[in-house]
Amino acid sequence: MSSDALAVQVADAVVAELNAGSFSESVAAVRSFLPEYDLKDLKALRVTVLPAGDDLSSESRGANRRLVRVEIGIQKRLPAGEEAEAEEMQALLLLLEEIKTYLAGRALAAQRAARWLSLENSPLYDLETMQEHRSFLSVLRVSYLAIQ
Repeated sequence: MSSDALAVQVADAVVAELNAGSFSESVAAVRSFLPEYDLKDLKALRVTVLPAGDDLSSESRGANRRLVRVEIGIQKRLPAGEEAEAEEMQALLLLLEEIKTYLAGRALAAQRAARWLSLENSPLYDLETMQEHRSFLSVLRVSYLAIQ
């Protein structure tokens, strides 16, 4: 039994799943509690998973329902030039779609107690970050259910 909080265990399990996946771009996901990067750090793709929520409610007399949420940040600096930027955006949106499809319904090998429940990705990407910093940022919110 792990000494980490369930939300951290689920985030770590999502990192392991992403790192085991095969995508159009190489993904090296990491767990973080404070995902802050300098613009120079975003030349390479950054995939960051953080524990984002853990709600508890009663399931039955002897069991509790845990709704655990993780957020997956996908970040990369966009290249200069309208055409190069458009190509990079297309590639990042494809990667985003691949990650969503990969995680949807997937059991977490490292955390069998939690099962996939839902995935949200709205807005698709952060327009303000793109305008102000010429960087792509998308956040996936993935929910898992555990009965304990």
